[in-house]
Amino acid sequence: MNYGARARALRWFCAKNSFRFATTVLPVSKFAEKCLNDRMKGKVKKSIVVYNGIEVEKLSSYIKAEDRNIILTVSRADDYIEYILKGTDKFIKIARQMPHRQFVIAGLQDTALELARKEGVDLPNLKIIPGFLSLYDEIIPLYNQASAYVQLSLEESFGISVAEAMVFGCVPIITNKGGLPEVAGDKGIIVESDEDVIKAIEQSFLFTQSQRVELMEQAKKFDIKIRKKFLNSIIK
Repeated sequence: MNYGARARALRWFCAKNSFRFATTVLPVSKFAEKCLNDRMKGKVKKSIVVYNGIEVEKLSSYIKAEDRNIILTVSRADDYIEYILKGTDKFIKIARQMPHRQFVIAGLQDTALELARKEGVDLPNLKIIPGFLSLYDEIIPLYNQASAYVQLSLEESFGISVAEAMVFGCVPIITNKGGLPEVAGDKGIIVESDEDVIKAIEQSFLFTQSQRVELMEQAKKFDIKIRKKFLNSIIK
């Protein structure tokens, strides 16, 4: 799709040699580590997976008991390629098939925003909120309202929004792509077809409060404090 560092000769030259000569490379998921070793054909001195982190304690202080009445996805995509890679087109397609549910896309910009508005122009059950958005003022209120957080990416190195959403008890509905299954763990619902997504969305509305608390426990595995401690130990 002509996307990423390898699509630009100079950028890939810089990235490749940074990987090659670094004492240690820190990929953000096991998936990213596999990609690193595949691309570099083993010419990496050392790699250690250090997961991205979220501020679980701070985020959890914003949890509010609200009716869960939306299906949410968050994306900062700003061009056609990212629009497709993030699965935004698929999300809109699902919204079209579920007129009785409310869907929200948050964070799109530029070309990606225009594409979403064009594809969803006739959908009264789809709300598109342009980015850039403040996490604490604008995105967190959406997490509190969401029954499920849907990430239909074609590839994803990690999935910060998935981890954040689980803090708020949003059921992660994800593709089996990249690092997403690592983030959601056994709490995520992996989907392949439209039918899978529709079934998972309906299932999310049946989740009990205790099941949603378990989602937060999964998110705690990516607490920024764990990342900080691990990074410090590697540096030392």
